[in-house]
Amino acid sequence: MEFSTKDIVEFIKKIPETVIAYQIKKDHTVHSLYYSEKIPELCGISDEEYRELMLKATVSEKRMGDSVSVSFDHFLLPSVTEESSCCFQTRTKGKIYFQSRAFQAGETEEGPVMAVVLEGISQQKSLSSREVHREIVEAMIQGDGQNICALYMDVMTGEILQLLKNGSRAADFEGHRIDVWLKSVLFPGIPSEEKREELRTNFASKELLRRYTAGNQEFSLVHEFDDGNKICAYKMTTKLLLNIQNNHVEACVTWKDVTRDYVDYIINRTMYNNDYIALGVIDTENHTLYIRSHRMEGTVIEPMKSYPYEACLEMLGARIHRRDQEYFMNSSGVGVLLKAMNGRRQHSFTIHNNSDEAERYSYYWFDKRRKLILLVVESMVKELDTDSLTGYLNRSGFMHHAESILKANSERKLALLYVNIQRFKAVNDLLGYEAGDQIICEISNNLQSSFLKPLIIARMEADHFVLLVDQENLELDRMVDLLHLCYNKAAIHTDIYARCGIRYIDAEEKVSISDLCDQAKIAKGYIPNNYIQPYSIYNEKMKIEYEQRSIALINLENAIRNEEFQIYYQPVVDAKTEKIISAEALIRWISPTHGIMLPGNFIPALEESGYITMLDEFVNRKVYEFLTERSRQNKKILPVAVNLSRMDLMDMNIMNSVLHEIQDSELPRNVFHYEITESAYAEITDPGMKFLEDLHDKGAVLLVDDFGSGISSLSTVQDYAFDVIKLDIGFIRKIGNSSRTENIIAALISLAHHLNMKVIAEGVETEEQIAFLRKHECDYFQGFYFFRPFPQEEFERMLDRMQEENE
Repeated sequence: MEFSTKDIVEFIKKIPETVIAYQIKKDHTVHSLYYSEKIPELCGISDEEYRELMLKATVSEKRMGDSVSVSFDHFLLPSVTEESSCCFQTRTKGKIYFQSRAFQAGETEEGPVMAVVLEGISQQKSLSSREVHREIVEAMIQGDGQNICALYMDVMTGEILQLLKNGSRAADFEGHRIDVWLKSVLFPGIPSEEKREELRTNFASKELLRRYTAGNQEFSLVHEFDDGNKICAYKMTTKLLLNIQNNHVEACVTWKDVTRDYVDYIINRTMYNNDYIALGVIDTENHTLYIRSHRMEGTVIEPMKSYPYEACLEMLGARIHRRDQEYFMNSSGVGVLLKAMNGRRQHSFTIHNNSDEAERYSYYWFDKRRKLILLVVESMVKELDTDSLTGYLNRSGFMHHAESILKANSERKLALLYVNIQRFKAVNDLLGYEAGDQIICEISNNLQSSFLKPLIIARMEADHFVLLVDQENLELDRMVDLLHLCYNKAAIHTDIYARCGIRYIDAEEKVSISDLCDQAKIAKGYIPNNYIQPYSIYNEKMKIEYEQRSIALINLENAIRNEEFQIYYQPVVDAKTEKIISAEALIRWISPTHGIMLPGNFIPALEESGYITMLDEFVNRKVYEFLTERSRQNKKILPVAVNLSRMDLMDMNIMNSVLHEIQDSELPRNVFHYEITESAYAEITDPGMKFLEDLHDKGAVLLVDDFGSGISSLSTVQDYAFDVIKLDIGFIRKIGNSSRTENIIAALISLAHHLNMKVIAEGVETEEQIAFLRKHECDYFQGFYFFRPFPQEEFERMLDRMQEENE
């Protein structure tokens, strides 16, 4: 059913608002069909005048729906389905403002019938909800005219809707996602990754929606931006609003240059920072230094004044420690600074002042175009003296503070404690580094809050701590509990033990803090039992032994090269005939600087470090050369036993060298004797076992040294067919004093014989020992009762005498 024009108009009349109805004829003229009674009155004209005005109306656009479609003189009707704000200049009332909404109500053969609804008629301007929203956005983007950049985005989609830079439209990125603009434009100028991450979070849709929902619809942050010439500070303000047209949350973000305010803020903050020392600006072109402020004592430099730069450097240099003065002058010249800062935003170095306190000189581009550099001098004492993990002092901090305490309390009896955690590497491997850090913090806190009441505590390195305490607080009987920590976390329950070296400091004693720490650390190495008594007190004997061990490690290669090591030979005698049947090669270190060094003071250190292999190779080579030379001269030779350490049995080089030496030698095979300690055999590897088997196959004689000193003596002789066992000297010394020991010795001799092995008793010194050992059929004796170790020359003379006697 088709509606007539009259039907459509009747329908329009039902609309309660003020309305105009018209029909657009095929010749593009407009025919007025209906208007509300208020229209003429609204326009301030009579009905006749209004009808006449309507007859003059023409269609200004031939296509419906394109922008404005119909013009009634000065009154423009909106396009179809479009909502607009209108202003009409009346003859009597001036300007009338209203909202107009046009739509096509129907269509007949004569043409489309249009309806225009007028709302919000007023002499005050009224905007549509869309235009209200648009004006709000425009106001926010334009701001107060000081914005250097403004961005309007749809939070829901992340799309940039509008972008302004320095007040001008920048359409390049409009329609793009915000993350593309951040990565391409903003982030290259943000020097801090932390700040980039903060900005990335700030622009994330999820975060913006969270803020909007929480009612936080406006927020700001300040960030630095490097534009290539200077570092700027921008205040970024984000405002969130809801677009009721599409129900999307939108964001308006503006940037304002606050560099000056920010610099003032930084300056003020720096000035009130206790670690701040000086602040100034260097004009590199005019060679001047403007000192903004400082708190340097004993200097003629005044704040808020400019100085010739080079002259000012001389004044600054006067307060710098003499060892750093040359470095300071070479590092702070104008040319040096410009070169160092070429392509960089910062340059810094650290020196020490006359009080030996660390200070950092930092240089920043203040204005690269004008070549202005900001100078900041900061105290590094707190930063350099504090351990980042525990918050207590570090090594440097302890040295400074302990020295001050000792100087101020010269009559006070103090003690320095050096503490470290046992097997801490294994703790880290088992529990992980995070748990290891927790243990370090817990132990340091326990020490700090303990009965020791430390004056200061420091973490020197890794799991090592030092404390300075009053001697009266040092309750040794409570140290066992203090140095034990039960670590419980989740399903892990572990006992952690520490050990402690103690150095008493007598009143008026003049020893450096460094030496006190070293001596307490030395004492820690002399703890007899880590669980019963986990501490040891320093004495001078420890120092002598430690120095000799250190000398061994430092000077070993030079000593071998300079032949400071000499081979001594101690004969082994037949228990029945007391004739010399062999000897053992022993080492003596005769240093031109330190004199005679006993093996007990350097052999353990070489074994711990692994350097013992180098020394063993030297001894083996010298003994081989000695025997070979005597054999070449047809002189008497005896078998000589050379020691092989645990490390030798892991070193393929020395094992191959020994085997080739035997293979290539013209000496009788039975002169090659090798002593392996019981502890070394207990840790032997497969290559080491193969090496011993090869030695035996080639005719060499193998001896177990220090038999009975370990816990695996029986398994040693069970698993391998040694030729000789050497009873540990500890057994021999107890003959006549312990019947239990004597029974053990007798049993061991019998056991060896049943296994077809000979027995050497080491350390034989008394007739009582000889009598007991002969009674139980010990095969050989070695000890001071018969012979002390001889230098090679004296041993040679003895062999020559034996040869003459036999002839």
